[in-house]
Amino acid sequence: MLHRKSCLSLVTILLFVVLSLPACASPMDVTPSLPPTGGQTPSTGGQTPSKIGEHTKTSGCVSNNGLPDPACTPGAILPEATKDQICVSGYSSSVRNVPDSVKNAVYAEYGITQHSPGQYEVDHLISLELGGSNDIANL
Repeated sequence: MLHRKSCLSLVTILLFVVLSLPACASPMDVTPSLPPTGGQTPSTGGQTPSKIGEHTKTSGCVSNNGLPDPACTPGAILPEATKDQICVSGYSSSVRNVPDSVKNAVYAEYGITQHSPGQYEVDHLISLELGGSNDIANL
């Protein structure tokens, strides 16, 4: 039952994000533009995130059935990212910037003190392709 509630919460968040973004135009209708920039902060790769939920825990995080702890990983988006930016091929690779220091902070929040290469992967809860942020609250 808990797994079903967690999945439902994740689906609700993702549905909210998807419905909040206008549909992408065809590549012929989009003028490429630069990715959003903001104040330089290590956790966002120079982008200013908007929190979906509040990042209320920085230690003792526990995943449940492969889903992140919602208090540690509530999700975060880039509010200044526009449909025209997100829908351009290559957008996500142009904003993907998660330094090893931030990845290590994510591991520490979840109590992972050591790991083998490839044993774990730090990933975005809300994907960059949907306007997700590189903020630790979204990893």
